[in-house]
Amino acid sequence: MKDLRLSSTPPDELPAPGRGRFDILPLPADRLLLLRYLGEVRTDQVMDLLGAALREQPEIATWGVVSDLRRHIGHLPAAGLNAISALRRNAWPDPPPAREVLLSFDPGMIFIARYLDHLLPHIAHSVGTDPAAACRLVMGPSRAVPEAALKFLATGAPSGTGHG
Repeated sequence: MKDLRLSSTPPDELPAPGRGRFDILPLPADRLLLLRYLGEVRTDQVMDLLGAALREQPEIATWGVVSDLRRHIGHLPAAGLNAISALRRNAWPDPPPAREVLLSFDPGMIFIARYLDHLLPHIAHSVGTDPAAACRLVMGPSRAVPEAALKFLATGAPSGTGHG
């Protein structure tokens, strides 16, 4: 099966200064989309990569999403959140209800989740810190969390005992 992973930076390269790394892993069998933000990810990186993924597989707009922001050190401005939400909303004409969990150690992310609820009302947004729990919430408690999801999300885990 074709590797569906997409990245803003090749795996063996570091991102350019002032830019982060944005990775996408679609898991079609589980109807699960994983997004990983590492470093100073900018809106244009997300728009380019997510736009390409949605053009190739528009049905991913109907899947559950786990967005790993645990290693995101920048911010996406309101205009960026609006543009990314419009991209997702426009990919599928009448999306069914779905869930997205934002993985973050920042308790202020609940504000972003409520803002996203407003922009994408068919998606119930929540915030968590545990990748396996996030996947179970998105997929349903009776389904096994795919090993590929846990491996992908392990990259965003904090090193040591701090949040860095």
